[in-house]
Amino acid sequence: MHDVSPFLERRLARRFATYDTDGDGFIERRDFESAVERLGAAFGRGPQDGALGRLRELTTGLWRQLVRVADADGDGRIGEDEYKAAFAAGLLVTPDSFDAAYVPFLDALMDVADEDGDGRLTATSRSGGRGR
Repeated sequence: MHDVSPFLERRLARRFATYDTDGDGFIERRDFESAVERLGAAFGRGPQDGALGRLRELTTGLWRQLVRVADADGDGRIGEDEYKAAFAAGLLVTPDSFDAAYVPFLDALMDVADEDGDGRLTATSRSGGRGR
């Protein structure tokens, strides 16, 4: 694995933990699927909602890309060491990969979170409290 600074090591560990939604020590397709389900529920989007469907498609694409470049042992899941090695090798995020995958993903995320469809996020949450 390429050397990474202690700072980057901590950031990558936190990012890995964010992806590993079930905390089993691996990033798997199911982690991505459950994240979309939880997000849809948080914004009152049903399984057939078009915005949520688009986010689901893009999330699946991100998963496929991630497993393609980071799953070194080919077991269909990504361990933390595999994730860090792929990042350190420059395989996970390049300007082209960000534009191609993450910008549409962020747009789709915005569509799910933009409850009133005005193209902006408001400071109030579904529960009536103030957002952060």
